[in-house]
Amino acid sequence: MDKPYTLLGEFGQLYGTNGGFPRFLDMPSTAVEFAGYNPDARTMFVKFRGDGLYRYFDVPQKEYDAYRAARSKGKFVNENIKPKYAFEKSRD
Repeated sequence: MDKPYTLLGEFGQLYGTNGGFPRFLDMPSTAVEFAGYNPDARTMFVKFRGDGLYRYFDVPQKEYDAYRAARSKGKFVNENIKPKYAFEKSRD
């Protein structure tokens, strides 16, 4: 029997985490625990500290690159990602 779909499971499949979270996605941020990007699906994943994992849809690569370069990760997400892109929050 296949396991039910979960956003956390999709993130793990994308990054081969086997249930853990890859260190290379850790962010030096007080707001964002880690983030990742799937260029094929144009999907950005953001795990906020003390909150859930979010998937943002149709995010261009240049937007994710700007996020990675941003000094304040939380501020960038709040000002440039949340207001522009549809999202879903993980129930995991």
